[in-house]
Amino acid sequence: MGKKARVPILGGGLIVVAFSIIPIQKVHHGLIFDPEHYHPDRIAALTKLRAASSSNVSDYFSEITALITPGLNSVNSDVFDLTDALGWLLGEGDRPIVINSSKKQARPNDLVISRLRSYLEEVCIVPSRSENYAPLFSTEFIVLRPTKDNDSTSWLLAFLLSKQVQTILRWSQTGSNHPRFSSRTLLDLPIPDAVLGIQGEVGALVKAAVKLFEHAKVLYPEAEEELLERLGWDKLQEQKPELIFVGNIAELNRMGRVDAEHFHPKNRRLREQLIKAGTMRLADFCPLPNRGVQPSFVPDGDVFVLASKAIRPQGVAPVEDARTDIAFWSDAANEKARVRNGDVLLNSTGVGTLGRASFYMGDTPAIADNHVAIIRPDEVVCLPPYLSLFLNSPAGIAQSEMFQTGSSGQLEIYPQHIQEILIYLPRNRDGSIDLAWQKKLADKVVGASLAKQQAQEKLAQAKKMVEEAILKSLW
Repeated sequence: MGKKARVPILGGGLIVVAFSIIPIQKVHHGLIFDPEHYHPDRIAALTKLRAASSSNVSDYFSEITALITPGLNSVNSDVFDLTDALGWLLGEGDRPIVINSSKKQARPNDLVISRLRSYLEEVCIVPSRSENYAPLFSTEFIVLRPTKDNDSTSWLLAFLLSKQVQTILRWSQTGSNHPRFSSRTLLDLPIPDAVLGIQGEVGALVKAAVKLFEHAKVLYPEAEEELLERLGWDKLQEQKPELIFVGNIAELNRMGRVDAEHFHPKNRRLREQLIKAGTMRLADFCPLPNRGVQPSFVPDGDVFVLASKAIRPQGVAPVEDARTDIAFWSDAANEKARVRNGDVLLNSTGVGTLGRASFYMGDTPAIADNHVAIIRPDEVVCLPPYLSLFLNSPAGIAQSEMFQTGSSGQLEIYPQHIQEILIYLPRNRDGSIDLAWQKKLADKVVGASLAKQQAQEKLAQAKKMVEEAILKSLW
């Protein structure tokens, strides 16, 4: 039996204490004694699902456990880590020359789900991106495959994201440093008969979402490729970067810094090429960027909090549970962090995230956290989606890294340095800025963003359908 009780604490106030009394016969078959595993919320959710179900996940799906050992990535496989499954859709991943740790191999139509506590909603369907596509995944993913070749995993994604299942997974963690749930927990999940009754409709929504997202992934690279081609990026890369180079003290004093990366000749060549091709500093057409503020989170608030992981090249992707309220947004002290339609947002801290940019479309109130810089371009000079595209390009990221400061794990780029980034703004023969070309590329970027947004809406709709079906089956 599981219960919750309010217990008074010293000095006044109450805390909620959850406890369960479990007969020894009902201890988990794996002899799990972690108290979280017997949390009242987990027991209640599991009991309700079992009452409405006549089958389990294992009746329809099996776990794929075969591992690829470390070594050369001889077939140029895509490799995905946990953060590549953000937003329930599979991101870009990486194609390393060497695979440094064991990986799980998947194929199109497989479902992958993170088993780690901090990434419980990292779940997605493996798409088909090329002939014989066989991507590799971190061993922290569980890979599921239909037991019948003609079946689909699409509907299962929505079921695993449902509130009831997420409650069970949340309280099924074992371990101290990296709590995780077992694949047995996943395979033993009861599937309500009502969910099976709508699996075709739910699966169609998920498949449509994946298709939209994959279309978005085509549009965006096309825009970046055209940008880099006109810039002459390939020719710039023909020169091998120097391993040893020499600077002078006068230059160090002028810049007020001594980090070798900033003065690397490859950065000088890049900026010389940009100036030759036609550029302006961000400072020439943007006011000084503002950093966001440390947010005060309010569950179910009306204002999105945009942190680093919401800043995506194909457009801002707000995290549903990262919200605050209008009172916090309206506070005069937080005015500098308010995000407007047309703002460009730049991750200004962090290894691997610094320099990543996005643009905000829409009227939903939003506020940036203190790891995000807000750039407000003059649209007569530079269109926001184009600016975001350039900042995310190799030419933009290289400059962000050039101006970054700090040591490993504490890297950041300050607003005054963001202003020094050169933006490629080619001109027409009459000397005017080629806004028509910017718009051509911006339209592809926006198109990719809208397709991704529509994909997220379809996934949310599928999740809602499943949750409503579960609730009806419990009445």
